[in-house]
Amino acid sequence: MAIWSKIIILYGARQVGKSTLLNLVLLQKTMTNFTILNCENSTVSDVLSSNNLSRVKLLFGNAEIIALDEAQKIENIGLILKLIYDSNDFTCKPIILFYNF
Repeated sequence: MAIWSKIIILYGARQVGKSTLLNLVLLQKTMTNFTILNCENSTVSDVLSSNNLSRVKLLFGNAEIIALDEAQKIENIGLILKLIYDSNDFTCKPIILFYNF
């Protein structure tokens, strides 16, 4: 089971160490069941933009922690995260979200 119960949003400028921080935190907690998805990847972007929770669940797999890097690239990312968080079909309730500005 995941250690967080809320969505965590990490804001920061480019190249300041957000991804490094994520890796350090997750690796120190010996959390081997996490996935980092880059939202600039067209497959990731297409699935998340579809609002199709079945497709999103397949993308997330069995990960307990999902990190979305470059999440600001996804239109309506807030709505998508709310749908995921409110759904009982996801075991990965906590989602770490990285924004670059």
